[in-house]
Amino acid sequence: MEREAKLEKSKFYFIDYVRAFAAIIIINSHFDSLYPVPVLATGGAIGNALFFAVSGFCLWPIKNRFGSWYAEKIIRLYIPTLIMTLISIVLGTYSLSLQEYIFIFIWPTLFWFIGAIILFYPLYYFIQGVKKNWHFALLFFILFIVYFLYYFLLLDTSVWTIESGKIYTVNGFFRLIYYFVVMMIGKYFRINVNKTRRYPVLYILYIFIGGGSLYFIKFLMNRDNRIMHFQCLNQFSVLLLVIGVFLLGLSIESYLAEKSLFVYKICKKIGTLTLYFYIVQFRCIGFSERFCFPVNMVIAVALIGISAVLLQLISETLFNIARIRIKNTDWKGREQ
Repeated sequence: MEREAKLEKSKFYFIDYVRAFAAIIIINSHFDSLYPVPVLATGGAIGNALFFAVSGFCLWPIKNRFGSWYAEKIIRLYIPTLIMTLISIVLGTYSLSLQEYIFIFIWPTLFWFIGAIILFYPLYYFIQGVKKNWHFALLFFILFIVYFLYYFLLLDTSVWTIESGKIYTVNGFFRLIYYFVVMMIGKYFRINVNKTRRYPVLYILYIFIGGGSLYFIKFLMNRDNRIMHFQCLNQFSVLLLVIGVFLLGLSIESYLAEKSLFVYKICKKIGTLTLYFYIVQFRCIGFSERFCFPVNMVIAVALIGISAVLLQLISETLFNIARIRIKNTDWKGREQ
């Protein structure tokens, strides 16, 4: 109990750096229509994995009852998502067939991360009992059995599938399995935060091996389509990189805490805007495509930044109003 209380009160500086880095590379991965060389738009898989790992890390420990906890999480996600979706409808981007109505307003899968995290929150909550190392070992064993059975029996691995497809497709469900594993890795590091040893050089090596193998495997797949059948190695490269990032971050956390750097303040601000960056970026990038490089990049970055700040201001105002009502309901638990 004493250890959990310590974890609860801890502030982890490295998380803000990771959030900022993940936000930047995810936005960059969607700039393929803006770059003169589309291959420069890379990093999406790494950014997504880092975000899910950060979510798993930061959600622990949970003190509230499920009703109030989940309601707050969902409302915080839904408000900016619905605002941006309504703007897109007004601009004529989406029509309103029955299927689109469901996947816009009920389960907002137009934004993949939002649709996934809405499903992950209840799973995360109801397996809070997974705390000990053998619990995690058993959980990962089960998840990887499901992962490989799904991979070999249901996926068409002759083409790129592991990071493609909408969330409710065969490919999309496979991505859910993988990213839930990543989320649980984040939780594992939070629970074992005091057990991390300080070998930063080794952890940097993990990061370079993971990142290097990721792009080397992509290179090989582009050269020889037969290697596409082993595309799951791409995701395991990202896992190694994510593990390296968290081990490195935890090993230098005390150093980061002592250094109140200006760059940290910037990263912390970027970290508070990550959800809003993700939601507004597509409209901003689409508008910027009419300009030539590098003007289109400047316009896209400026629009994404300004739009994210405005969306945050509106969303937080509405969320605070909704939060008051949530706390007055019968399902209210203890506050976090």
